[in-house]
Amino acid sequence: LNLVGVDQIGAVTRAAGAINRYFSAVLTRYNPAFIPVNAARDALFGLTGLAVEHGELTALKAAMYYPTAIRAAWREARRLPPKSQADTYAREFAEDGGKTGYVSMPSVEELQRKIGKGRFGGYSPTGIVGAGRAFADVVGAMNDSVENALRLSAYVTLREQGMPREKAASYAKELTVNFNRKGSEGSKLNAWFLFYNASMQGIKRTLALMKHPKTWSYLGALATAQIAAVMYAMGQEDDEGTPIWDKVPDHVKQRNIVFTWLDDEGDQKILTIPMPYGLNVATYFAGRVADGMMHAESRPRDRAMSIAADTVSAAVQSFSPVPLDDGAMGLLPTALRIPLSIQVNRDDFGRQIRKENPFGKFDVPRASIGKPDTLELFKVAATGLNRIGGGDDRTPPPMSAFDVAPEDIEYILEKLGGGTGKFIIDMATLGQKAAGDLPVEARDIPIAKRFFTNVNEPAAQQSMFYDRRDALERNADLVRDTYEKDGAEAAIALLKATPSLSGADFRRYKHADPKTGHKKGGIVLVEGRPQLVVRRPDSVYGRYKDAAAETSEINESMRNAYTSMPGGLGGFLPNRERDKRLKELADRRMAAQRAFNAVWNRDVVGDEQ
Repeated sequence: LNLVGVDQIGAVTRAAGAINRYFSAVLTRYNPAFIPVNAARDALFGLTGLAVEHGELTALKAAMYYPTAIRAAWREARRLPPKSQADTYAREFAEDGGKTGYVSMPSVEELQRKIGKGRFGGYSPTGIVGAGRAFADVVGAMNDSVENALRLSAYVTLREQGMPREKAASYAKELTVNFNRKGSEGSKLNAWFLFYNASMQGIKRTLALMKHPKTWSYLGALATAQIAAVMYAMGQEDDEGTPIWDKVPDHVKQRNIVFTWLDDEGDQKILTIPMPYGLNVATYFAGRVADGMMHAESRPRDRAMSIAADTVSAAVQSFSPVPLDDGAMGLLPTALRIPLSIQVNRDDFGRQIRKENPFGKFDVPRASIGKPDTLELFKVAATGLNRIGGGDDRTPPPMSAFDVAPEDIEYILEKLGGGTGKFIIDMATLGQKAAGDLPVEARDIPIAKRFFTNVNEPAAQQSMFYDRRDALERNADLVRDTYEKDGAEAAIALLKATPSLSGADFRRYKHADPKTGHKKGGIVLVEGRPQLVVRRPDSVYGRYKDAAAETSEINESMRNAYTSMPGGLGGFLPNRERDKRLKELADRRMAAQRAFNAVWNRDVVGDEQ
């Protein structure tokens, strides 16, 4: 029985390992968007290691040789005979075992055989599948070439400085993350936790660099650059007084050095430079401290303990081979985390996967509250599942498994397809947007948006609105608690001293009532708790109530727009009339939330400054 149990565990582990190898491949090797990101991270990480361990001059020479190394690595991947000294170095680098991973680019003839007829013009399923495989091979070879180009550059530089071939190859292989190195239990753990081994090797290499004082000097320089960028961004404000920096999502700040600016037309731009995992903690912490010092009171999350907690979370995400920041869910295999993420409506960055309907008057089917720019095919599929489950345009299906949003379907396909799937979906979404009436923006361009994008203004205004709503409602509840605990005088004093509640007052009786004993001007209580009303419409509390009411009404109108106007032809083409209506509603909602955010900047942020 014990042997049977061991065999069963081994079979499950092998199956889990196969699943994780698939996810690893589609997220990295066969992901076109991973090529430039990986190159940027490897360059920063590897050149830091070279500078620390062999001097800045060596790192500079390797950086200058890098373009040549890219070309040589690509020729070596295609198994072409050496034509230059760089090609000879690349062949020797491979022979000396310096390469990590697998680099083997199919020849043109092999690509033609995989495609079938060697052309893309027909509609043969075999030809399409072959073309897909050929494209995957090209992307895979490009990723592997980039993965080894910096190693080749270091190998050549060290050899030309007199280091023996074998020693140079050994050092180059360990320059960043050596994916071929595994511990005794590495394969088993890698079967359950995606990128476990890569994370462990990255931790090992990062900690080795951290032992050198020079590393801390370089990190200090990067942190200083991020602080300067934050200070500049805080001075670049929109018309309502909101700094651009406040509109950059936190998960972007965690993983990149971020620069923001306003162009000549007033558009808000964002440039991100991917940071290597581990080294990103220093720049993120520096940015959070600089940001938090400027308005800690208006955003409670910017207090010292909150900054420390966020930094620890970023460090856990960077260093832990197991995603402990996700709590118990992080201990589950990747495949099992996908349905649970849908259930809790949070992706890997903590963002909502689908839109919620917090101001709705009743539960509505998730299929009817999708985002305007979600691929039309997913909207049609969500509606179809709604009908199969027994729902309609206004009623969720009794079978909750069929109550899905278009974004749920998109998330599942992105996770199952990895970076490759996301790239395909991004391209399809870009095509749909270009075919419709919505303008194409920098954040819509696949791959390029990872480095250069623009502020998503509706999302930024909405995020600030909900964050500030939480702070405002929390303060209002504190005022009510103070009334119950310490009496009316203490509650009134606290209400007047709370900037986020400016313009609010206690609801009071307009007339005396001898029967109940209520006096004119007395505070109205509901179940022993005082109620707040708006006394000044053009105040924080007044604008908040307006924005909340407008958001509720518009969310309902947007749901009606989805249900009253069907999707485009075949689920691929956009419904222009519907999208135009949704854009108008989204603009109205953003205007209401922006008005609230502007008053918050004036009376809450301005008050603390």
